[in-house]
Amino acid sequence: MDGEDGIKLVFRRIDPLLQTLLPLVSRFQGIVESGNQDDSFLIQLVQSQIQILRNLADVINQLGGPAAPALIVLADYISLPLNAILHVSVSFASSTTAPELGPQHRILVSHVRKLQQGVSEAIQTYVQICCSNNDTHHLKDSHIINFLVAMASVLPAPITNLEGGDLDNGLEVFMSLSGAIKALIQECSGASLYDKWNGDLVIKIVDFGTSVLSLVENDHLNLLTLDILDGLMAKVKTSELWQRIFPGIFASIYRRLTASGLKASAGLSTQIQAKSLKVIEELIKVSISSFVEIDSNNDIQTKILKKSKLTAPGGIIGGLRRTGMKTENEFLSELRNRLSDPLTYLMRQCVLSPAESVRIQLASLCETVLMESGDCWESTSLLEHAFDSCLILQSDDTTETVSTRLESIILSFQNSQHDKSWMIPRIQSLAGEALDMANAHKHTEMRMQLQLLTGYIRCLGTDGSVALAASMSIRASLVALGDVDLASSGSTQSVEKVAKGRESITKVPLHHLNKDSALLFRNMLRHLGATIGWKHGSRLIDTLLSEFCESSFQHLACSEYFEDEFFHENVGTLVVCEEVSSDNLQACLDKDKNLTVLRIGIFQVIRGAFATDHQTVSRKESRRERKCLLALASSCLPLLVDASLWKIRTMEGSAHPSQPGAPIPRAFRGNASVIVLVLRIASAFFDVLGGDSGVLTHVMLCPIIEKASQRNNAMVNATAKDTALTLAKACGVPTLSELFEQNMSTVLVGLRALFQSTPNETFLRDAMRTLQWVLLQTNSSAEVTRGLADLLSFVEGKIDRMAIHNPLSELAFQDLVALHRTYLEHLGDSFSENDYESANLSAAIKQNSRPWLDVLSPYEKSSPSIFQRKSPVAEEMPPPQYSGICIDDLHLISKIISRENYILSNSNLVLQVSACKALSLAYRALARFSRSAQTGGDDSGVENAVLKQAATSWPSLKARLHNLTDNALVSRKVNISSIAIEPSIASQADLATTLYSLAALLELTTVVCESCGDFMTNRFAKEVWPAIARYLGFIIQFKSHQSEPSLDATDLHGESILLEKFGDISDSERQLIVSMLDCLGRVYRVLKLSDDVLSAGAFTILPFLDTRHFGPVIGDKAMVAMKRLADSNCDALWRPLLQLMGNELPPFPKGLTVLTHLTTADRSTSDDTVLHEKAAELFNYINCLPEQNIF
Repeated sequence: MDGEDGIKLVFRRIDPLLQTLLPLVSRFQGIVESGNQDDSFLIQLVQSQIQILRNLADVINQLGGPAAPALIVLADYISLPLNAILHVSVSFASSTTAPELGPQHRILVSHVRKLQQGVSEAIQTYVQICCSNNDTHHLKDSHIINFLVAMASVLPAPITNLEGGDLDNGLEVFMSLSGAIKALIQECSGASLYDKWNGDLVIKIVDFGTSVLSLVENDHLNLLTLDILDGLMAKVKTSELWQRIFPGIFASIYRRLTASGLKASAGLSTQIQAKSLKVIEELIKVSISSFVEIDSNNDIQTKILKKSKLTAPGGIIGGLRRTGMKTENEFLSELRNRLSDPLTYLMRQCVLSPAESVRIQLASLCETVLMESGDCWESTSLLEHAFDSCLILQSDDTTETVSTRLESIILSFQNSQHDKSWMIPRIQSLAGEALDMANAHKHTEMRMQLQLLTGYIRCLGTDGSVALAASMSIRASLVALGDVDLASSGSTQSVEKVAKGRESITKVPLHHLNKDSALLFRNMLRHLGATIGWKHGSRLIDTLLSEFCESSFQHLACSEYFEDEFFHENVGTLVVCEEVSSDNLQACLDKDKNLTVLRIGIFQVIRGAFATDHQTVSRKESRRERKCLLALASSCLPLLVDASLWKIRTMEGSAHPSQPGAPIPRAFRGNASVIVLVLRIASAFFDVLGGDSGVLTHVMLCPIIEKASQRNNAMVNATAKDTALTLAKACGVPTLSELFEQNMSTVLVGLRALFQSTPNETFLRDAMRTLQWVLLQTNSSAEVTRGLADLLSFVEGKIDRMAIHNPLSELAFQDLVALHRTYLEHLGDSFSENDYESANLSAAIKQNSRPWLDVLSPYEKSSPSIFQRKSPVAEEMPPPQYSGICIDDLHLISKIISRENYILSNSNLVLQVSACKALSLAYRALARFSRSAQTGGDDSGVENAVLKQAATSWPSLKARLHNLTDNALVSRKVNISSIAIEPSIASQADLATTLYSLAALLELTTVVCESCGDFMTNRFAKEVWPAIARYLGFIIQFKSHQSEPSLDATDLHGESILLEKFGDISDSERQLIVSMLDCLGRVYRVLKLSDDVLSAGAFTILPFLDTRHFGPVIGDKAMVAMKRLADSNCDALWRPLLQLMGNELPPFPKGLTVLTHLTTADRSTSDDTVLHEKAAELFNYINCLPEQNIF
């Protein structure tokens, strides 16, 4: 709408409205000036003007940007009534301030305020439309200034009567006026604003803003006011003006922030906080801009010239003196006195705000204080707090925008500090404050102190490495902060069997620090290690560890554990050493130069606080660092694993320890924490030394093995295993087994020394567990097995000597049996998996060979399918291979068997079961030796070793077998031969233990039979089989008559007895039945028993084929035993199989005299059906054997 036509068109749209508005304004002005006013008439007059103003704003808004040129031409015509209304309304307000005015006049006042609101909205719309295209057309500053003057005249200062009430309190008009002023300031130049009334217009608007901030609690109005102040400071850059009004602005903003709270996290409150910080920042900048310009110029002559101009009578400062304004020194003095404490408080409070906008603005304010106005502050307190805020914000913030900004600020400030010595006292102060906060349980404040410590240490760099390493106060504070929490450190007795890697290794909990604070503390210590460098760091660690060792040796000389007071004073030393030298201890390879470059926490040259590139060191420097580290490790680690420190117990060593998971006494938890920390320090050294760790294996390997295998709490056990794996990897081997094999001589010497130094049974048990763990970790080889055999022989002698004075307890015997079993299993690994089976089958071939079968084979009438299934006894397997059979091994196994036979006589049935398992392994090992000796043609008598041991041990085994069988039957109230029926002598728990012990003894008997062959044939038939038959016969009777209320039987003396009705068989009884059936099946396979024994066995086993009564497990075992019996002599099956066909036969064979007569009821047809099916399966199996058919 450019040109004359456009102007005419716009004029036609707005002229009717203005022509109507102008008379109303004139009439309103006349009434106000005359003082003769009718409230009702004035209300109508004001309402008419309000409606016209709304229509005018709508029309201007409809015309929009294209009409801006025409609207600018008509600026005088449009602004005249708008400014007049505002001035008239001011006159009206000044004439109607009496409090005794009635309600009608109050309504009039409310309408006048709405009139002002309508005018301000119309002005704002008009100015924004006229200034929408700044490139071509813009409203003159004079018109904008006139609008601002008119609206400023309406603004009250101070604001009153905003308490609310029945009518309008003026808040809405202030909102509208503030919005319009904000828009007008953005479109006006700073020079025009300052030139109007020589800056008084700006002061007038600022006075209104400070009044609003101080008295009005409306967030929207406060935010608009802050925007106005921010806009004014962006436009008007005259520092002298802002210096005059600086105190009022800052005081109102500070009052507003403190009154509303500084910890809001959302909504307008956070916007107000962020905007307030921005206004304070801009206020500081614009107020000191003239000073900063002078100081920023490096030309001395220019500084002198400007200084002379400033102080000259006609200069700036001279003019300020004449006008009553403050001089430079006066303002700076007032700035320092009034702002330091409030700014410090605002920084401390706002740094905790979670709002990102507040944190960003706080960072910007800190940058202004540090970098742009740093020379204006005499005291370093404010600068320190500003720097502290930046460090805390950087530690907490994960937002990339904030973090990047803060990093830039900190780096700039760090580079500007040529002398960083002031940071040393600050670090000392922060360390002491952190300890005070920890003692007062102020976790939030303590967390902030730790963040500051980390930041200052990073910024200090190598400049203060000497002072940091030598500072006694810092060292004392860090040691106190590293105190370990005994309430949660290793609180249970559970022991991990296998270390799952470093993920399962938890950090030792700290007493003063929670999880988050402990993480900050450890991170701070790692940065400390990186800062002080490898030279001073090695001295620091050596000093700390030496002091700890000296004090601990003196303390442990009179106590077996660390007292609470001593522990809490000294354990922090180990925590500091661990973290200073842990995660940053790593070696990396410079592939280009093929140099090993050490980048260690305490052993690396600091590369700069925020640098990202990795520095490398020369070959010479690398050798110096490695040599220093090796010397440090060689001097410290042997002290740490000294006997007086390393022998402290981490669990209670009583004869009757608590159950796993039970609480550990507090004193032993402290010991455990010390051992864990020492192990972590050793692991850190192994990490960085790499292959050089091999020189420490003779010192460290055995102590680590002790803690990895003994009865320790979970943390000690897992940490020791992780340390051992770290040492193995440092030595270039991936597993502990290879590490032990490479250093087997060292391990054996250390273990022998460990057994030699055992003063009592408790330490002996620990030593046995250590040896057992080594056996589990070591692969079998002739050299390893021979050395372990010698050591175990020494252990047996040690036990014999100790038992002379004090017999071993049952717990010690359990550990000894476990050690025997582990050694025998380790020895068995020397053979292949099929060695034992091949020896047994070879013996079966020799004992069960029937040469007449080959003679009758041409006349055998059998189908071709018979020969498709080979008999197990005809399978030849390769002989077992074992190199290096030694008579010492046989002597050791003989000692083990003798010891286990002695333990087998112990009244503890659990111990008996363990002894049976160990004896089974021993006889298997002897059988392997014998088989290997027979194959190799050895004439040293090794092939008969198993027979000698069996002949020696059998009497005791036989007696115990019969004793346990009798106890099991007596507890069931069954008459056994001459044993009368007596009340139960064992509880149900004792009965179950007895049955499990009997099952283990049967397993041992089976192994002896398999190992000795014909030597055990008669012994089994006369001594083992009757015991098995008695128990299985009782079970058959019990299951046959379970449904009857009673059962009459006649004993050997002809007296009638009553068999009581029992419940179903228990799990322990089922396990014993399975063991008996398994024993029979395996014995039938290797021994050539008489036909009477086989026939009796067939009668006894056959009922157990009934899966309805005994279940599928027992039924399957019974079927296997029957098939093994058929393999041996199928003729023995005809009698029981005929019984299944319906012939009446006695239930037991002729030779069995347990019960001479038994009256029973007829069996059910369903039971016979199950047994018929099993009999048919046996017939099919027998028909497949290479022998004539039954029929």
